[in-house]
Amino acid sequence: IRYGLKKGKSRKRIHYELCQKGVDVSVAENSFEDFLEEEAPDYDEKSRALSEAEKVIRAAGQPLTEKLLGRAARRLQSKGYSSDVIYSVLRELRKSDREG
Repeated sequence: IRYGLKKGKSRKRIHYELCQKGVDVSVAENSFEDFLEEEAPDYDEKSRALSEAEKVIRAAGQPLTEKLLGRAARRLQSKGYSSDVIYSVLRELRKSDREG
């Protein structure tokens, strides 16, 4: 779980990968909950997704464009973030870009 969070993966993606490795669904969910309570009580999926999207934009080193937003959205999707979170992050990035 720690490794997945360090790599910027979403809760859903970490859960999926644990289940693919043969961990029981309920054990994976319980262990994730326990981990968050003990080591990451301030876990927020949207802020983690925003951080990942900002990494993509910084790495590109160019002004924010729709193409770059698409790249960030695909990265977030590959990390397992839900479409609600992705669209919310894109709206926030557009808003912050307009504000300067």
